[in-house]
This record gives sequence, structure tokens and C-alpha cells, in this order.
Amino acid sequence: MQQGVLYQVAGIGTQAGFWSGLLFPVVTAVYWPWWRHWWGWTIVVLDMAIVLALLGSILVLEFGLDPGSTPGHVLAWTEAFALCLVPAVIIWRAVLVFVTQRGEGPGGRCPAGHQAPAGARFCPVCGLPMDTGGPGGERLASR
Repeated sequence: MQQGVLYQVAGIGTQAGFWSGLLFPVVTAVYWPWWRHWWGWTIVVLDMAIVLALLGSILVLEFGLDPGSTPGHVLAWTEAFALCLVPAVIIWRAVLVFVTQRGEGPGGRCPAGHQAPAGARFCPVCGLPMDTGGPGGERLASR
């Protein structure tokens, strides 16, 4: 009884994780051009690593793929690669956040003087709109 319930819950979680991860970049692109900012890239690459890690489970659940078959072995290596990609992306994100917080990376300052990442429309600290100007996003002179 419990094993059947556990199997069902795991299946629902796998389906939800896979499909939400696969759709996230597409749906998010409607209101946020994530590809224009390093933060967006780290989110989407981590998302795709998780999707790749769940791909084999989806193929087993949906299509009855035999994990012992040749395609199953290829998927096992794909899952292993994807799982190794997760800490690499987290380290990448940590380095980018560290560099940005130190003020050495791309970005600017809001009108209150807080450091904000490049491409930010609003300050992540105080929420004020970024004071940017022309097409290059250069900062406008004080009014």
C-alpha cells in the first residue's frame, strides 16, 4: 500500500519537476528576456540540468523505456552529466554574485547608491527604478 502511494507521489513530483522546468524559460521569456542577463542564464542552465536529470525517469514513466537497454544506458550517462552540471552552475552563480556584490562586475548603482546587476530595471535592495539613459544603458547625469 505505502509503496504504491510512494510510487505515485514520486511520479507526480518527477512529472511536475520535468514539465515545469522545461516550460520555465519559454513562459518566463514572455515577461523577462532572461538571455540578456547573467542571472537569467544561471537560472535557465540550472533548470535545464534538472530537466536533463529527470529525462530518463520521464521516458521510463511515459513510454516504458527499459533502463537496461542501450538507450537507457545513454540516458544514465546523460543524467550523471546533468547531476554534475548542477554544482558547476551553482559555483558559477556564486562567483558571479560575489563579483557583482563587490562592485567589480557589470552593473550600476540605483539613485540611492546600491549596487545593482547589469540590465536591472529596479534595485534589488530598495526597489527604486534604475536611472539609465540611452540605448547603451549609460547612467544619466543628476537632474
